Amino acid sequence: MEEDIDFGFLEGGKEKIDTKWDPRYDDVMGTYFNELVEIGIGGRGMTVADPVTDVLAMLLPIDYFEEAELDFENHREIYQAVHLFQNDAIQVDILRPLTYKKGPVKWKGEQFYGYLSMERIYPPRGQTHLVHVMLSSLKAAPNALVGKNPARGFFAGPDYIQKYLASLPNEYKGFFQNVDRIAMAMGVLYAAMIGYGDTVPFNAEYVLGHKKNGRLTLFALNLGMSIHLDGLEGGYGEIWNGRNVGLNNATKIPGVLEDPYLPTLDADAGQKYFISGMKQILQYGGKKMSEEGRSALKKTIYAIENYENDSDIQGG
Repeated sequence: MEEDIDFGFLEGGKEKIDTKWDPRYDDVMGTYFNELVEIGIGGRGMTVADPVTDVLAMLLPIDYFEEAELDFENHREIYQAVHLFQNDAIQVDILRPLTYKKGPVKWKGEQFYGYLSMERIYPPRGQTHLVHVMLSSLKAAPNALVGKNPARGFFAGPDYIQKYLASLPNEYKGFFQNVDRIAMAMGVLYAAMIGYGDTVPFNAEYVLGHKKNGRLTLFALNLGMSIHLDGLEGGYGEIWNGRNVGLNNATKIPGVLEDPYLPTLDADAGQKYFISGMKQILQYGGKKMSEEGRSALKKTIYAIENYENDSDIQGG
């Protein structure tokens, strides 16, 4: 185990980043739409990409497209929030959202009802798919591709990730010398979304990849189920114990303490460093962090640190 690393976060004072549709992509989504290549599929749509412009699009089925606009706005707010601090020492990012467009489109003869587009990220070196990081001990990582035709991604646990990082050159992996640093980066991303974005990233996924010709980076994906803090019907306790959604509240979304990816329990690889990453966001929060975001972040850190010994936290 290495010593804690103080990143020395400094708020960059950046203007809000423009995430409006870039007109240069119009041809990609229009004239050349059928030439886009399928690269993934999930419960909320099929993902296609253009090999030239580094843009990808999620094609939306009829049972999701009406929710997609709100999901896109959530994604954009989270993206802007994470870019409120400036730090070159740690390699974290959010997929850059480009646009939401409603309306029927056809791709290779199949009907869809709109699409979300965003900047593309690529599998890390030596991998054919994005590597989904699973550091929680609650669910064993398969260390294999998940899904078929095409696969969703490669889902990996701490032992696999440690060996993989050891195989990479330093100039590419940069900060990510070991699993502890991956865990710390997860803490930074998770805390930034709460503290700066006033948003709880329920059901988010954390993947290793890179932008075109870039360094290894940890990205947060699958932000469609994120909830603004003022939308937590059961208060902050939902952040760590989860919330019920759907018809008759029949579906449980796990909170941070039951998240299958995040290292929040004592038995999880890198838990100490995950908490350290969260605390550094809190410490350097500055004036751009709202009081509500700061309060939610403080209480979430407390819940993680005291879960094993606090029946109030365990019971909500």
